Amino acid sequence: IQSYDVSVGVDLVELRHALKNFLPDEVIGVEAVGGNVALTGNVSSAEAAERAERIASEVLGIGAGKSAGEGGGIMQQAMGQVVG
Repeated sequence: IQSYDVSVGVDLVELRHALKNFLPDEVIGVEAVGGNVALTGNVSSAEAAERAERIASEVLGIGAGKSAGEGGGIMQQAMGQVVG
């Protein structure tokens, strides 16, 4: 019998690049927080915040709004304030 350690993680670099590519004028940080991913920062509009959440969900391959306790998703949005 063999034993293997398997570690599953998220590609935060890919997510950061996608957000910068699709929302170049927004200040959005990406951090791993306990088994979740947090988006932080300031955005220019509510639409930009929603778009960032959609991009993150697509890059991470999960449904929007799922958390680690809801069937394996790892997205938790923690966007900062909207600045206008």
